[in-house]
Amino acid sequence: MKMLNIHHVGFEVRSLELTRFFFEKYLGFRTEQYLELEGEKIVFLVHDQFRIELIENGMIDEKGSYETHICFETDCFQILNENDVSILEGPIRLENGWTIVFVEGNNGERIELLKRI
Repeated sequence: MKMLNIHHVGFEVRSLELTRFFFEKYLGFRTEQYLELEGEKIVFLVHDQFRIELIENGMIDEKGSYETHICFETDCFQILNENDVSILEGPIRLENGWTIVFVEGNNGERIELLKRI
């Protein structure tokens, strides 16, 4: 079997700039590429080998009725204490020893952070 790698995780956002700001400032991503395609604004953000695609296309309603989140593994939650990051849930210690926290990005997106023992 060939090796499989995740190329990127993508999701729609109301404001490309607000979401990009959150990922760059608080999680250390950098912009890899920006493009516009068929009326959509798209940005790819990278951090080491991990890539995220953000898509702004005007399809998300005012209620923001989309359920999506992404999980990042980290060795430190200190960034949450040092910055004005809105914690939605947690920290929660799981039976396997992992600790998770759900935070809210500047655009209302739900992001999960995971720390192993």
